[in-house]
Amino acid sequence: MTHLTITKSDYGYNLTFTVTESDGTAKNLAGYTITFEAWRPSAPSTLVVTGACTILVAASGTCTYTVLSTDFTSSTYYEGRLVLSQAGIHESVESFLIAVPDSAYYCSVAELKDELNITSNDHDYRLQALVMQAQKFIDNYCKRTIVVGSAGVVRYFDGAESPLWIDDCTAITAIALDEEADGTWSSSMAATDWLLKPYNSNPKTMLVLSPNSDYGSFCSGVTKGVKITGTWGYDTTVPEDVRRAAIIQCCRWFKRADTAYASALGPTELGVIQTFAGLDPDVKMILSEYVNTQWAR
Repeated sequence: MTHLTITKSDYGYNLTFTVTESDGTAKNLAGYTITFEAWRPSAPSTLVVTGACTILVAASGTCTYTVLSTDFTSSTYYEGRLVLSQAGIHESVESFLIAVPDSAYYCSVAELKDELNITSNDHDYRLQALVMQAQKFIDNYCKRTIVVGSAGVVRYFDGAESPLWIDDCTAITAIALDEEADGTWSSSMAATDWLLKPYNSNPKTMLVLSPNSDYGSFCSGVTKGVKITGTWGYDTTVPEDVRRAAIIQCCRWFKRADTAYASALGPTELGVIQTFAGLDPDVKMILSEYVNTQWAR
């Protein structure tokens, strides 16, 4: 089974396929209608992508599908196939795997291949899966998201006196309050009404009223009373030690697969090598300073 890697939110480019017969020769696609389908392996009966392909060269068996903004909206794994239709007869080609990572992760497949001295592309899908899993494990352990965020994302918070504790962020562009508790957030705070702290480092985690603010609180007492637009995340770049932790974790997972994920290795006369499930102890040590102990997200 072959595989593809498609970056989440990276739309508008073409996936090009070559359809062959069982003997390896190109299938002539003249007269066929070709549909690209994709689904999550856990729900094969529910298609998350279905769209028409454009035939490039019928005699060469080549066709293309343009990825849409509504395709692959979640960073996860999918299975896909092409369905060929002609005169009411439907044929499907061998399915393939699709990895859909976010635009940025804590480490890359290229970094893992360099670390593991892998020169072929045979393990790319497996390595991409490890990269995606490592981020989730690291975020869960640290109780925060360290990945670099996108600008202009809206989040909501319960109203509070000053200070107002918020999620990790690197910048805020707008704050609106629901002073009438009617779900409209009609009061827009001016940039001079609030200060974002800490001043000189990331992540920013606290809003305080400025000395000359026109407001007495951040809509204290109103559930979901604060609407904040900003760039959420730990920093503007992934810290190098977090990147190193992700590389170590992925490499150890990759190598541990050679042992069928055994928990102990080696003959007893030479001593037993103990392996670890979950995050590696070295990785936990590297990540210790990033664990969020202030409050639960």
